[in-house]
Amino acid sequence: MVDRTEHRPLGWHADYAADFASVTGLLPDFDSPNTLGAYYTDIEEAAAAAVQVVGGDPKSLRKAQSRSDWPSWKEAMDCELSTLKQAGMWETVLHPKDKNVVDCKWVYWTKYKSDRAIDKHKARLVAQGFTQVYRVDYLETYSPVAKLASLRTILTLAACLRWNIICFDFNAAYLNGELEESEEIYMEQALGYAEGGVGFIKRLKKALYGLKQAGRRWYDTFAQELADLRFYPSAADPGVFSLGSAITSSSCQYMWMTAP
Repeated sequence: MVDRTEHRPLGWHADYAADFASVTGLLPDFDSPNTLGAYYTDIEEAAAAAVQVVGGDPKSLRKAQSRSDWPSWKEAMDCELSTLKQAGMWETVLHPKDKNVVDCKWVYWTKYKSDRAIDKHKARLVAQGFTQVYRVDYLETYSPVAKLASLRTILTLAACLRWNIICFDFNAAYLNGELEESEEIYMEQALGYAEGGVGFIKRLKKALYGLKQAGRRWYDTFAQELADLRFYPSAADPGVFSLGSAITSSSCQYMWMTAP
């Protein structure tokens, strides 16, 4: 059977046709060394920025230092160290003999706005809990967290009894957790911020992020503060604290605790 269909170029091909003469004016003058160098410099900067976006946040201090946005990461690190010092996180001491020393590292992440524009760079110094030794650096690590069923119950009561609901968050919650006197935890100094010279390390006074008992120490500190305000944990869910005994009372107040 003979195909008598008339074959013609697809019409949409014309939409992609381009006259080379019309775009040559957009290209740099390759005969000029200065223009050519600037052209390739712009390409290299754009390529480096693209690699940073695709590669994500830096995984180490060295990688952060090698990036074009290093000043922003350095500022975030300075802010983190200032916060830790104000919180009385540690004291600088000589390395005692026969004591385990916990490692630490910097964790970096970029916070974005809703339109994906960069909001700010954040850095956090965390202890590497896997270098802790059981019965030497920690014992109990369990920390209660409120169950979702408890949240649904409280929201149901609030809707029925017309209670007001207020939500709030703690900034650097774990940094408020006090270590016990019996907990003698030593940590290496943060990279780039060593103090005291060779042989000096940090003795932690509070539960730094990453410690195995950090969540438990935060709960103990928070529960004690609430107890001073006459908020007591529920027997059914220790992550829920209540003020008042009758749930039908309009003045009854509940506090629901989640993990930081």
